[in-house]
Amino acid sequence: MQNYYQKPIQRVSTEFKERFDDFFLANARKTDAPVSSLAMPDFQKQLFIDKAIANNSPITIEMIPFNVSESTSFATGQLSKISKSRFLLKSSKSVSFFIDFNQIKFITLK
Repeated sequence: MQNYYQKPIQRVSTEFKERFDDFFLANARKTDAPVSSLAMPDFQKQLFIDKAIANNSPITIEMIPFNVSESTSFATGQLSKISKSRFLLKSSKSVSFFIDFNQIKFITLK
């Protein structure tokens, strides 16, 4: 009688273990990859840009990729305004980026 119940219990416990491992291992793999943020609303991006320029604080910008095959790119540095929707990001590595407001996906103040 005990063997009769043991097989279904083993099957359930094995399936539970596999699904449990798949779920947590899949989530662990996701955390190793670079995190892509959701796009910020325009008013919030403008607020962060204004604060960064006023305080002359460094920021990190996640930019929308140009092509579908490209991944998002990140840039860190000091932001200055060129025109209403164009900015210059000066990196600490002597690299400058011309950025259009529509290219910005996410901004992080440091």
